Amino acid sequence: MLPVRHGDGAQDLNALLRVGARDVIVDLSHPVSLARELDFHRAQPQHFGAPAATSQPYRTPGFSGSVATGASCNCEVISVIPHCNGTHTESAGHLTREPLDAERVVPSGLLPALLLSVVPVAASDVSETSDPQPRPGDFLITRAAIESAWPAQTAFAPQALIIRSARAPTLPYLSRDAAQAIVQHGIEHLVVDLPSLDREHDEGRLTAHRVFFGLAPGDSSLQQVRRPAATVTELALIPESLTDGPCLLELQIPAWRGDAVPSRPLLYALLEPAVGLPQTGQPESRRDRRNCGAIGGNPGGIGGIAEQSAGSGASPKRSLAHRSVAQAERRQMGLAETVLRG
Repeated sequence: MLPVRHGDGAQDLNALLRVGARDVIVDLSHPVSLARELDFHRAQPQHFGAPAATSQPYRTPGFSGSVATGASCNCEVISVIPHCNGTHTESAGHLTREPLDAERVVPSGLLPALLLSVVPVAASDVSETSDPQPRPGDFLITRAAIESAWPAQTAFAPQALIIRSARAPTLPYLSRDAAQAIVQHGIEHLVVDLPSLDREHDEGRLTAHRVFFGLAPGDSSLQQVRRPAATVTELALIPESLTDGPCLLELQIPAWRGDAVPSRPLLYALLEPAVGLPQTGQPESRRDRRNCGAIGGNPGGIGGIAEQSAGSGASPKRSLAHRSVAQAERRQMGLAETVLRG
């Protein structure tokens, strides 16, 4: 696992966030990058027959572009195909005549998210399918696998879904039913560790893409897209050390125009799990075992103290005292308070 910036940020930076109707405590000190490192001079992802991404010095008369060859500074020309050369985030503009820049639709800040692990299955062993029909030897990520992995309860309704797929004899892809299930769960931002939601060479059908973005087969107008705010992130690298379950996700992208841009998804762990739910997004050595009722059994407060309002039957003085104690405990735990709409 590559640490973000090859080192963590501020230590012990935890935040109390309101996600929908729930309070969650999030570790902001140790985000986990889900991006693949792209080394221009070594082996790198190359899909759909694309050339490798390259980096070379920018040369002009009197300037070599490299300190190693006498220049005053390094200056490189980078050539990359986001869809083919690494972790990238794309918009519905991937499928439309009119441009829709990913930068316009990728949300800023944190997203309520869910991490699921699934096992691809041989297409010949299931009734789920896609268009075109799966070939002999194809493996699918199915609706059944997603529904089986989906927890019975979550700390909040996720807007983003991170799918970690087990190894298969061939690169798996989503069945039509799986894409429909993801949409039905209300997911707007999908992250996968595959080069594509669809089979690499699928005669240009892109069935799972079309289902997820809400674009019927044959349509190519941006006006026909039913889910223009949706995004897909492909070729993510999801460490095995992360535990399935609710988490927060941030999609970091450059301010580039284009239907797809290189991206660095960051996963943030929840320190306070809901009752009966596993912690997620955190290697075992970094998990915080505290359980002070911020999620689950005592959604109304922190440290086991419910914050009551005067209208609830508690006296205003008692309610204020409870809030004061809870706020003091939050300060002692180094928590910053904010609100995240979920």
